[in-house]
Amino acid sequence: MKPPSEFREIFQPLDNGKLLALWAELMSELRERGVIRSGNNPIGDYCEFLVAAHYEVEPETGSMAGYDLITKEGARVQVKARRLTNDGKLPPHYSTMRNLDSEPPPFDVLVALILNPDFSVRDAWELSIDAVQRHARYRAHVNGWALPTVRGAMLDDPEITKLELRAA
Repeated sequence: MKPPSEFREIFQPLDNGKLLALWAELMSELRERGVIRSGNNPIGDYCEFLVAAHYEVEPETGSMAGYDLITKEGARVQVKARRLTNDGKLPPHYSTMRNLDSEPPPFDVLVALILNPDFSVRDAWELSIDAVQRHARYRAHVNGWALPTVRGAMLDDPEITKLELRAA
């Protein structure tokens, strides 16, 4: 069941074409504000924006193989995020990572986020590369590594730290 929306009375009278046009306008406005960088699904860009703000740096421009930003101390940070569905289901894992077993590894730190359906941050964790390598599993059918959503025994790993991220 879908939760009630404070915007329902605004959206209800709009036809599908108007709703899609509104989506396009919202994406343009978020791009102009620097919250997102592309016209793709905004989750990745938005989370990179939040994590960059946490570290007080800018996300890397363009697509960097294996990391999304570099901290002031020089750590390469990969950002992975998932968004809860409206029915509250927790995604089982984050998107695939490549070259996790390469030397040197593609990043130093991974920040894993779970967003609520309204894009507010439910949970955020910082994981060392060692923690990621311990917990991720190789999936041959996608030729990459899948990190499960941080929960259960993973929460006892001393190299996984809860972060407090401020919303944009």
